[in-house]
Amino acid sequence: MVQEIEKNSSNENYLQIYLDELFDRMDIGKVEENGKISYYRLARLLTSIEFYCVIDRDTNRVFDAYSFREKWWNENIKPYNSLPMDETNMSSSVSLFEVLSALSIRMENEILQSPESGNRENKWFWMIMKNIGWDKYTDDSMDDSDVNKIKMDAFRIMDRSYSENGAGGLFPLAKTTRDQTKVEIWYQMAEYIEENNIT
Repeated sequence: MVQEIEKNSSNENYLQIYLDELFDRMDIGKVEENGKISYYRLARLLTSIEFYCVIDRDTNRVFDAYSFREKWWNENIKPYNSLPMDETNMSSSVSLFEVLSALSIRMENEILQSPESGNRENKWFWMIMKNIGWDKYTDDSMDDSDVNKIKMDAFRIMDRSYSENGAGGLFPLAKTTRDQTKVEIWYQMAEYIEENNIT
């Protein structure tokens, strides 16, 4: 597909091509025992929400998301296109969807990798979706009234206005001695994995 992109064109929607592939990687069109369940409307909404952070070290999550964009560009576009990435829409701000996807990939590759289990990046992505309560918003069930609810959830997460135990955020905990609203996302995740014995 990428080889068919017009060479040296700055008008091509490279970002959407990248996001479409990321949708596949995160299993947005899930196939389960009772049939196919898709979440494209939710995913597209999350790509429209720009990620911001109120804790300095959460900029690492932004860096990860940009890094995955750059890696995709270097592998799929750069060999066929001399146009610099920063002259395309690939240099735009990263979305909440990209940050959560990048976090899931890092979880798999740096902490939870298991040769016996295979690649489980999308499993961690959907674990986070379930923690937030977004796994209920399938394409068949999500309606216009849900959009504002999801946006409010997203801003609560990014503003860190959830509970001190992480409830309402990405990684709710049953027991913790630290105020999770002040803990970097990466360490929230590490504590959640430890508490729930995730391997």
